[in-house]
Amino acid sequence: MLGLLWCGFALLLHVAFFGAFTCHADGSNCAFSHVKDGVYRGVLADDQGRPLTAATFTVGFESRSGLRDVGGFSTDAAGRYCIVWPSERIAPYARVAGATYPIEAEWAPLNGAAPPRGCRPGDAGIPWNRADDFLDRWQYGSAFAALVAAMAVLGFALGFSATGRLDKAGIGLAAAATAYAAAIWLL
Repeated sequence: MLGLLWCGFALLLHVAFFGAFTCHADGSNCAFSHVKDGVYRGVLADDQGRPLTAATFTVGFESRSGLRDVGGFSTDAAGRYCIVWPSERIAPYARVAGATYPIEAEWAPLNGAAPPRGCRPGDAGIPWNRADDFLDRWQYGSAFAALVAAMAVLGFALGFSATGRLDKAGIGLAAAATAYAAAIWLL
């Protein structure tokens, strides 16, 4: 019975607590989607408004806060850049040679079209739990399924098992499902 209650608690944490607070109450540290379905296009300029020409830079996105910046971006001879990324709630920033500059371009959707020539998607993506569509990600679904399966085995064992073997299997499955769900959320 205790194992069943534990799985119910872990499932409640997975669905209600982590699911509700993964993007914080205001969603500010989450992208709207995992799909890189739009572009930030503009001219990267220094503090005096001079274009940063032929510069290699990284970008800090709020959806990746606490993680490394995304690399693989550069400006052309006129300082223009094009970044393929989902829409973020908070404007990203560029880092060039240790200095930080705001990405002032507004995000524009691609509406299913291919990105313009020269646009780059960067060398990283959005973590599975840092976008509004995290409920559709396999990580969320697999942890949910593992916890429900453990509850089903424990419930069956509680009602029908006389030998105790199914109880031990259910407890083992509950421990594994809990460890898996914790790893999905915390790693």
